[in-house]
Amino acid sequence: MSGQPTGERPSLGEDEAKVPGQGPGQGQPGQPGQPGATDEQAREQQTAAIAAITAATGARDVPGTSPGVVGGAAAVAESERAVAAQAGVEQTVEQRSGRIHQIEPDEHSPLNALTSVISADFRRALLATLLACAALGLSYAAGGVLTNTPAKVGFFSRHSAIGHAAAIGGAVLFLIFGVVAVRSATGEILKTVPSSLGDNRKAGLRWVCLLVGYLIVIFGTLGALNVPIERLLLGGAVTGVILGIAAQQSLGNVFAGLMLLLTRPFAIGDEISIRSGSLGGVLTGLVADMNLTYVKLVTDNGTVLLPNAAILSAVIGPPGVFG
Repeated sequence: MSGQPTGERPSLGEDEAKVPGQGPGQGQPGQPGQPGATDEQAREQQTAAIAAITAATGARDVPGTSPGVVGGAAAVAESERAVAAQAGVEQTVEQRSGRIHQIEPDEHSPLNALTSVISADFRRALLATLLACAALGLSYAAGGVLTNTPAKVGFFSRHSAIGHAAAIGGAVLFLIFGVVAVRSATGEILKTVPSSLGDNRKAGLRWVCLLVGYLIVIFGTLGALNVPIERLLLGGAVTGVILGIAAQQSLGNVFAGLMLLLTRPFAIGDEISIRSGSLGGVLTGLVADMNLTYVKLVTDNGTVLLPNAAILSAVIGPPGVFG
């Protein structure tokens, strides 16, 4: 009867007939001697791999054949390029917003070496000197203030009011920048003085540097204003003679202190012997302090203050040298 199962086995197909002893639907994947099942397993593995690539890269319409694998690899490469581009954009944004740490300069570069050698005082003194020279040139170009000296520049000659203002302004700027330059240069000079010189000697050297620098600035300012410096020098010479006679002893000690500062026959902490007729014989002791006028000497009998002028004219040696 049709439509009812019978006991007869259906005829084998051509593919099944080629495999002896193998019935339909009895082949197990992976068993030897079953090429059909092996091809099906390979297709399943290939499809699973393509599905994994598609899920990882977001690729669409990946075919289940070998060209699909190539398409998946291309999708991976495209995804990597997109990630790299996104990273570049984020880095650019961070650079513009200042969130990326700046690259530290090389400590051994020539610029850093030059910066480490040139101190802040030196740079300040150099800049102030250049600005002071520019201000002095402006004042000279604008003509005098206290005298009727014609201006060196035609513009200032045609506009006398502007010329006078420029001359006064240049002189004032020269005075300001000159003072800054003198103080900065003095600080730079004191840095080169060895520490063994002592604080008192450093103070004396600082006083000398400031005095010389301020004198230069004052005379430069007066020259910028066209003040007759010759008359001032003549009057200053007369005044200096009077002051020199009145303060001969004090000035002598000051200049003697400067000479001791430069020659350095002894230092603070040294034990010395001094023989001088003005000091009453030989003195032996420890140098405790020095300044522009006196030297403090600690002896066995107490502490004495010796004038610098007397020490400069005395004989100095180690203890016991004079017997």
